Parts: sequence; structure tokens; C-alpha cells
Amino acid sequence: MNRKFRTQVEKPPIGLMPEKLFDEEIDKMINARIFEILQAMERYSKEEKIIPLEWIYELNKRIQEKHSLTK
Repeated sequence: MNRKFRTQVEKPPIGLMPEKLFDEEIDKMINARIFEILQAMERYSKEEKIIPLEWIYELNKRIQEKHSLTK
């Protein structure tokens, strides 16, 4: 009699995204936000409207975040 035994392979639970990949994703998101802010500033500038200070503060903040990721 030929019996085939199936071995139950236990899979580990889903782990965690490696930090390097996570940092790369954050970098992409920061780049996209910087680009979005710059585009909005350009649109306002073309219409000769005042660029909101909040945009300038956020742009500065995102640039600082980007530099802190590359260190």
C-alpha cells in the first residue's frame, strides 16, 4: 500500500515592509507633494495671485524631510 502523506507547511504571519523600501515610498510621496506644491505656486504666479504662506511653509518642511531621508 502506497500512502502519500501531506506535510502541513506553516507559513509565518505577514511581516513588515523593509525599512529601506518604506523610506523609498516616503521619498516618492514627498517628491509628489513637492511637485504638487510647486505646480500650484506656478498657477497662482501666472494669475498674479499671492501664494499662501502655508504653501511656502509646507514646501520648506517637505524639502527638509527629503534631506533628512537622504542622510
